[in-house]
Amino acid sequence: MNKVLEIGAYVLASAVALGGGFVAADALFSSSEAAAGVEIPAPPPPNTAEIRNARYGFSFRYPQDWGQGPRYHQSVRESVGRRDGVFCYVSVMEKPVASDASGKPQDLRRHMAGLRSEHFERVFVPGAKTKVESLEKTTLGGQEARRFVIDVKAGAGAALRRGKLIGYATLRHFGAVFLVCVAPEGLHEDAGVRKDFATAFATFAFTGR
Repeated sequence: MNKVLEIGAYVLASAVALGGGFVAADALFSSSEAAAGVEIPAPPPPNTAEIRNARYGFSFRYPQDWGQGPRYHQSVRESVGRRDGVFCYVSVMEKPVASDASGKPQDLRRHMAGLRSEHFERVFVPGAKTKVESLEKTTLGGQEARRFVIDVKAGAGAALRRGKLIGYATLRHFGAVFLVCVAPEGLHEDAGVRKDFATAFATFAFTGR
C-alpha cells in the first residue's frame, strides 16, 4: 500500500471534519492575452489526456502515458498516476452546502477562512509525522480555494513511505473537493513531475452543477 496516499486520505478527511507555487496557469496563455483580459480558450497541453467526472462535475488533464492511480480511500473519485508513486487524485467529502445556481457555495469565503494549518497538524496517523509547509489562499476551477503542501514522514523504509502532498481544497454544493498530487521523496522536485502537477492544477475545471 502506498503509505503517502493512505496518510493523505486521513489528512484530508480530518481537515474537513475539524475545519468545517506549483500552479503555472499563466504558462498556458500568452502575455498579450493575459494583459488584454480576453478569455481565449487555450489549446490542451500536448501529450495529455482528460479525465471528466459527470457526477461531481469536474475535469482536469494529465500526461497521456499515465494510467489508473490508486484508490485507498472511499472518498477518492478519480485517480491517475505512474508506477513510481507519482500520482494525482480528486477526493470528495460529501456534505451539502447552500450554493448558487452554478454550484458555488454562497458563503465560500467564510468557509475557506475556517480551514487552517493547525487542522492538518492535529491529525494523528500511527507511525507517521505530517508537517504543513504552507497553506495559502488561491483559486481552483475559477473559485476561491486553499493550496497546501504537506511533508509526510512515515518512518524508515521504501521511498513511498516519505514524500509530499501538494493540493488544493475548495467547496461545491455537494461538499468539499480536494485535488491532490503526491510524489515520493526525491521526485517532488523533479522538473518533469512539477510540470505534470502544474498541468493538473491549471487545467482543473468545474464542468457543471
